[in-house]
Amino acid sequence: MQPGQVGSVVISTLGHTLASIAQYVVPFLFLLGAGISAFKRHKTNQLHASAANRADVVAQMTWREFEVLVGEYFRRKGFNVVDNGGGGPDGGVDVVLQKGSDRYLVQCKQWRALRVGVQPVRELYGVMAARRVAGGFVVTSGGGHQLCRRP
Repeated sequence: MQPGQVGSVVISTLGHTLASIAQYVVPFLFLLGAGISAFKRHKTNQLHASAANRADVVAQMTWREFEVLVGEYFRRKGFNVVDNGGGGPDGGVDVVLQKGSDRYLVQCKQWRALRVGVQPVRELYGVMAARRVAGGFVVTSGGGHQLCRRP
């Protein structure tokens, strides 16, 4: 081996080593992702089943579980559901829905009161206008839901 070839031999050896490791690591990562996805889907189905027609179960949920339940409700109604992330400021939107070319925004209010005041509806309407979506929903654990449509 000549002195000028040392670099190319090292790079070649390193490439082969990384490829032989990656052939086991990459499939494992995909399998891990599939397992996590299946676990989340199972938990969501359990949440939906336990909450079906049981207001007492809904009343005891955390706000995050309530948002997941609302998303699952809309998913079962044929919408594509995108969780808005939860943890930080959501801009008045907890879930984004897509059906065909139309997008809808959902604001979840897990309150003990039977009615949601006008303020959350106004805030959602403002976000709907800014994002130019087809409509929106304010969903409350207190009872019912309200649909907003842009004129």
